[in-house]
Amino acid sequence: MMKIAAVLIVLSFTIPFAGCKKELAGTESDLYGTWIKGKQAGDTLQFLRKNNQNIMRMNESFNAGMPVYTEKEYSLRNGVLKIKSFAPVSQEYHTITSFTWTQPGNEFTIPGFRLFMFMSSTTTSFTYHKL
Repeated sequence: MMKIAAVLIVLSFTIPFAGCKKELAGTESDLYGTWIKGKQAGDTLQFLRKNNQNIMRMNESFNAGMPVYTEKEYSLRNGVLKIKSFAPVSQEYHTITSFTWTQPGNEFTIPGFRLFMFMSSTTTSFTYHKL
């Protein structure tokens, strides 16, 4: 009888964890919402589901009076971010290997030139926080 009780105790602690296989942080839905890096016009990224696609939306003008929004399709699997080519005719995803979760689901860093084509500095990184 003691052996059965011991087995039941062990099973009651192990079964809940045996069936849970948590995917690595980083699927498209982890980015859904609004992300900010500051208080200026171009400091906000929005990730959303639109027309059955995962879309990253951002203001590329940095001018609050004349916003210029762009939308790019993205993919995020197991923490690897991919953004569709900046060229309008290309359907290729480009892997952003320098995308890094600093607090999974709440904060990430990414080099600026990966988001903004006009940036030439490869050493400038931005940290975005989820609102």
